[in-house]
Amino acid sequence: MNNLPNCNPDIYQNGIQVFMTNTISSERLEEWVKKIAQESNQPVDWHWAAGRAIILTTGDMEKVRITIKNNRDMHDQFYLEAIKELGISSGLWTSLSHKYLDGIWASNGL
Repeated sequence: MNNLPNCNPDIYQNGIQVFMTNTISSERLEEWVKKIAQESNQPVDWHWAAGRAIILTTGDMEKVRITIKNNRDMHDQFYLEAIKELGISSGLWTSLSHKYLDGIWASNGL
């Protein structure tokens, strides 16, 4: 169990989804989302829903999306770390993981 704070109630209830991802640990997601919030200077938070991390904002959606895009390397690094920790980073998964990452970005329109 982690000691991470719950999603900000205002963002959870009123936020607009700006990104959805998976596989990354809660601790790493928290680190990434805090960086997005700081760099965009917008209210951003996240929560889990059906095995997916939903990133929300109540601020300027375009600023947040640009900042997310600018931090793709960090997201992708955390994703690759997570599949390595799960023991699925060899063989076929090595080549497929980059396709899955491309799919995450494409499904978010980024």
